[in-house]
Amino acid sequence: MVASLQPYKLRHVFSVATVLGAWALFVVALHSCTSEPYYYKAYEIDPSGWAYDQTKVFDFEIGDTSKTYRMDLQIDHLSDYAYQNIYLKLKITDAVGRSNTQIIPIDFATKSGIWYSKCRGKNCYLDAVLRDRVRFDQSGTYSISIAQYTREPALKGIDKIALVVDYLSAE
Repeated sequence: MVASLQPYKLRHVFSVATVLGAWALFVVALHSCTSEPYYYKAYEIDPSGWAYDQTKVFDFEIGDTSKTYRMDLQIDHLSDYAYQNIYLKLKITDAVGRSNTQIIPIDFATKSGIWYSKCRGKNCYLDAVLRDRVRFDQSGTYSISIAQYTREPALKGIDKIALVVDYLSAE
């Protein structure tokens, strides 16, 4: 009789451990999905179009220069956006006032017209890595100015642009 209780107790211990382990994974996953990024700011774009002179400015503070960061652009656009990509003019200013301006393309679709974006109906969402594994050498205020730099004086089909700055996990 005693020998038949042992497998039951062992199975019970494993099932309790399995449930507790699954619960712990669920809590960690839930926390990682709901944690706020270090910095987030979004600009709604007027439906009449995003004009050249409508620069979007993102100012954020860096206090911890020992951390590694990732910067993403989140762009909401219409599913009938007329182009495969968008060119953006970025001016990045560091904490001591040095700036660097560059033109970057962001691809929205393959050459055959398949969206990289996630779309639901007429609304699409693209998450593009702007800078990965960034280390800031000075603490202070950093600024990123973004303007559309396409051939269109008022680019239509872009609904929103956001900058997300977040910590990367410790290595």
